Amino acid sequence: MEKRVVVTGVGLISPLGLTADDNFKALTQGVSGIGKISSFDCSTFPVRIAGEIRDFNPELYVKKKKSLKLMNRTIKLSVAASDMAIKDSGLDIENMKPTNIGASLGIEGNQYTIDETTPVFAMSSDSDKKFDSQKFGSSGLKSMNPLWPLTILPNMSLCHIAINYNLQGPNMTFCSLASGGAQAIGEAARSIKRGEADVFIAGGCDAISSITMLYLSLQNLFSPDNETPEEACRPFDRDRKGLVVGEGAGVVVLEELQHALKRGANIYGEVAGYSSSVYGRKLNTKDDLFATSEEGAEFCMNGALSDAKMNCGDIDYINADGQSSVQSDKAETAAIKRVFGEKANDVFISSTKSMTGHLLTASGAAEAITGLLSIKHNVAPPTINYKNADEDCDLDYTPNQAKEGKIDVVMSNTFGLGGENASLILKQYE
Repeated sequence: MEKRVVVTGVGLISPLGLTADDNFKALTQGVSGIGKISSFDCSTFPVRIAGEIRDFNPELYVKKKKSLKLMNRTIKLSVAASDMAIKDSGLDIENMKPTNIGASLGIEGNQYTIDETTPVFAMSSDSDKKFDSQKFGSSGLKSMNPLWPLTILPNMSLCHIAINYNLQGPNMTFCSLASGGAQAIGEAARSIKRGEADVFIAGGCDAISSITMLYLSLQNLFSPDNETPEEACRPFDRDRKGLVVGEGAGVVVLEELQHALKRGANIYGEVAGYSSSVYGRKLNTKDDLFATSEEGAEFCMNGALSDAKMNCGDIDYINADGQSSVQSDKAETAAIKRVFGEKANDVFISSTKSMTGHLLTASGAAEAITGLLSIKHNVAPPTINYKNADEDCDLDYTPNQAKEGKIDVVMSNTFGLGGENASLILKQYE
């Protein structure tokens, strides 16, 4: 008999709050976490709004305070969310076999800031403006933090979590941007089913930085509504103008079912199905590089249903990717119609990115946790800022008000920038 995998702990930090419960309360109330950026100077940037996490104190979660100097913001968020999830699960990790606990994390990594990269860019010779290695060696290195390289490697979040809890089991790091967090959960569940571990700490994390904001805004991906940040992200609305970025961390504790039952764990739900895909295609315009592929999204959702041994009629709620991108929202809607047929009009659908912003690599994990809490509370959060219907996006996206109803099975979609996709199916534990 195939092993079953359940979720026994959750940790979630986002612009809406520092706990999973605070986040879900804000989501169901339709609260926006988007505002003007305050953590760094972006006054000259074309886009100056984002979903920032406020009042976050990493010292509450990091056991060895000396480790903080080796952590960038993304790492700190991941360690904090992991700490919350482990405590929520009630696992007695100190008395468990370390090699029986795995870690799986989606992380963008390479979180450069303008202050850190300026010494490199400034080291050009005066004559030809080319990089001058001698000039950099004699003066540029002196202005750089010698520990900086250790803070940007994409596996460092996972390493710090492992150090914090002495985890010695299987480990995986996913650098697939938006889909990474969902892939980390899905692949960790498969690892447990293969018998490689009984427990996995899995999820995704990401933080905004000046370089990330500048680069993505120059790609014309972001909504330009700097003066009305709370209304800037409007997925599926006719007047949507682009995504709004946010930061966060979502981590779950996955357990083999019998392991969880033996210790009397609280169970949020079961990981029933998972699929990932990459859909490479000919690029006709620059916008195609970042747009969701209708075919790729369809393949991914069908794969998750097949893995769960379900059909589309079993799904009660779709936590849609819903980026607020003109092309991607249209493609996702078309893909849902192709997969669900007439049932597409009977299922709850919403995009919680309308409130949190796009949490990048954290988005898939954060939205999976939202799906689990929707099952627990039988509430589908709304898509806020939905005012004008779009003829290409004509499904029921739970506009502006949460809806109560029986939710036993959730599909959580994460369709990444550049064609990397992941779908998770989570269900009520029976």
